[in-house]
Amino acid sequence: MSFHPKVDYVADRTALQDQQAFLARLINAVPEGMFLKNSEARFVLVNRAAAAAYGLPVNMMLGRTELELAKEQGRAQVEVEPFYESDEVILSGQERRVQLDHPFTLPNGEQGWYRTSKVGFTTPGGERWVLGIAIDVSDRVRMERAVQESQAFLQQAIDASPGFIFAKDREGRYVLVNQSVEKLYGLSAEEILGKNDLELAQSGTGLMTDDMGAMQDSDRIVFETNSEQSFEERFTLPDGEERWFHTLKTPIDLPDSPDALLGFAVDITEHKQVVAALRESEERHRLLQENAPIGIMTLDRHGRILDANAMMLQILDVPSLDGLVGLSLVILGGPEMPLARDMRRCLEDGEIVVSEGTWRETDKQPRQFRYHLAPIRANGSSIEGVQAIIEDVTAMRRLETHLRQASKLEAIGQMAGGIAHSFNNLLMVINGCAEMALSSADKDHPLYADLQQIRQSGQRAAELTNQLLTFSRRQPVHQVTMDLNQAVDSAAQLMSRVLGEDVKLTVKLHREPTPVLADPAQIEQALMNLATNARDAMPGGGKLTLTVEPVHLERPLAMSYLPAGPGDYARLTVRDTGVGMSRQVQDHLFEPFFSTKETGRGTGLGLATVYGIVQELDGGITVFSREGRGTTVSLYVPIVNHENREVATQSLKSSALRGDETVVVIEDEKEVRALVVRLLTMLGYTVHAAANAREALALSLSLTEAVDLILVDVVMPDMNGPDTVRQLVGPCGDAKVLYMSGYADEVVREKAAMHGPYHWLGKPFSLEELAGAVRRALDDPLARVPSMPPEGADEADDTAPEPVESEASPVEAGPSSSAKEPEPPETEDVTAEIQEPRTEATSQPSETESPDSEDDTPSDGDETTPDDAAPEA
Repeated sequence: MSFHPKVDYVADRTALQDQQAFLARLINAVPEGMFLKNSEARFVLVNRAAAAAYGLPVNMMLGRTELELAKEQGRAQVEVEPFYESDEVILSGQERRVQLDHPFTLPNGEQGWYRTSKVGFTTPGGERWVLGIAIDVSDRVRMERAVQESQAFLQQAIDASPGFIFAKDREGRYVLVNQSVEKLYGLSAEEILGKNDLELAQSGTGLMTDDMGAMQDSDRIVFETNSEQSFEERFTLPDGEERWFHTLKTPIDLPDSPDALLGFAVDITEHKQVVAALRESEERHRLLQENAPIGIMTLDRHGRILDANAMMLQILDVPSLDGLVGLSLVILGGPEMPLARDMRRCLEDGEIVVSEGTWRETDKQPRQFRYHLAPIRANGSSIEGVQAIIEDVTAMRRLETHLRQASKLEAIGQMAGGIAHSFNNLLMVINGCAEMALSSADKDHPLYADLQQIRQSGQRAAELTNQLLTFSRRQPVHQVTMDLNQAVDSAAQLMSRVLGEDVKLTVKLHREPTPVLADPAQIEQALMNLATNARDAMPGGGKLTLTVEPVHLERPLAMSYLPAGPGDYARLTVRDTGVGMSRQVQDHLFEPFFSTKETGRGTGLGLATVYGIVQELDGGITVFSREGRGTTVSLYVPIVNHENREVATQSLKSSALRGDETVVVIEDEKEVRALVVRLLTMLGYTVHAAANAREALALSLSLTEAVDLILVDVVMPDMNGPDTVRQLVGPCGDAKVLYMSGYADEVVREKAAMHGPYHWLGKPFSLEELAGAVRRALDDPLARVPSMPPEGADEADDTAPEPVESEASPVEAGPSSSAKEPEPPETEDVTAEIQEPRTEATSQPSETESPDSEDDTPSDGDETTPDDAAPEA
């Protein structure tokens, strides 16, 4: 076969064209854009997909670079820079392969995204060319961006939530937190993610390990049960503040953590605080209602009881609330009960009712109640029930009755005191004139007996005024050193008329004197009150025993009504064989106005008076009583120590009744003034008289000699005695002061004490009493006219000098009185030396009358009264 070169060439060319056509079809069939660039980065091969991306025919792209095409199409240079920059990298031999993702504007103007892969190769001619494939990834990019936007939106929504949202894997590590969690921990999300609660607590954040451990325990429960769970979790902040959360945790599957949980927590701290405050408020309200001294109950609209406090149960005499709820007041008290009627008014008309009435009876004793009814409205409109506040005012009403009676007695007492004051001035003249007449009259004179009768009647009238003053409680307390034996013996002589013939009186006195500092009248009054009570407790007759003995208390009295501290005491025991007293009577024994006697037979002040007298003496009281076995009342009065008694006795022995000093008498009653001047003149004194403060001041300025004593009446029309004394500070600065009055009002006495040391002389007084009082005041170095206080100083200055002892009566103790031993009256029978008392509790008493063989009067050790002991009233 011959060879034809032309034919072969044609065949080869045809084959090459066929191959090129096949290659072109193959390249164009590829859905991704394919291109080939020469060493100048110009397109030498472009398939249809690549040309379509540019929106140009294939032939228009061949021979052009990316930059030239961009300029022709008006593309932004920034869009094509990645293309020719990557071409340069490959053509320069820096990289063999390059892949880049880039945006690309499509022919329709939409934004597309391509992933282009380029590879460099060398042609047979030795040139460096670029082969590339561009894949359209627009849909995937759009999807990824949509997912990212969705995730971003979801994160924003989670961060915007006020709740605390988080996710944890099975190891408890956080894989998701919102901003609320970040703020709670005080950390960023990057610092939290990947750590568990315990690691966060141990990382120096200041969180409590116990709190974090509790959170891990709740996570474990969710994973173990694989179910939704709710918890209350505590979270202590770094600054120590405690927060509480209600947390809902549920298991979920996450792409990166198939076994996880999602949590949502709400801060309930304020809610818990409100609940706790509400619970505390409710508890306070409950305690307030439960412990209220008045009855409180709530009723429904039908009048049935819903709730009641303890006092209400006591008022209704119901043991427990269970037996009361659901009952009607109509059933408890009857339909005509005032409370039930007013409750119907409250329910029907919505009125607030405040009223009072007798509700029910216990032991046939009517009880008085005051009540307040207020409607309970639902939503401020319809009435759903009633709130009732009930108070038992039975005792209050009885007390008001007693107070009214006491007010009447007080008014009578004031009138009696005024009468006694005026009457004392008259008695001063009557008794004084009678004494002077008797002193100068001959006993054989026909008028001598009449004068004696006048004096005796005047003395009895003075005793009557003292009784009026005692009744009005304006009689001064004459505390003197006295022998309690003598006081009891004297009182016993008067008791026979009070006790009657069917009561046998036995008196047991101590063989030695028992000196006490007391008012004899008060001791007598206390004994008479106790004797009267004992007589009433023995209606069929019996035995009353009075015993005096010194005792020494090592410790305070046990089970005493009026406790007495350790020390030496004179014990005065009053024991009867009467009916005794119950425990109920014992509870009210010394209360004012309490009495077990019939109406009109007693005021209930007897034992209260005894209590006040002993209390004033700084003593004590014990009572031993059993029903049917009588009553023993023991009064403990402090024994006066030896040193004070010697001072008083020596002072009396050294006293004299006459003098030659200068005395100014200030008295508004003319007759009394004239009498006092005559009496003092008879005693040797130089006397000047004035009717009031103005005359006294003028008189003191006109005198040439010094004034030694000012004898002034306390109550005068223009200016009282203490103020008058202050007016005489300048001219009578060294004078002593002696006040006199027939009206010993405590207010006036306190005012006198404020103005300095003073002595007191009660009207009416005898010549001997006047002489003793004047002499005592003159011999007292302290009883001087007080210095004038600085200008503007308060008259009632607490620093005023202390008052000193009086005349034959008491030591007048002012507001800041010191415990000085007063002198007894200057009479011969009190100057005998008083022996030192024995203080042993076992001393044997002496008797003025043979005692009964049976005497179970409790000794000092018996004062611990048994539980069933009760005093009688």
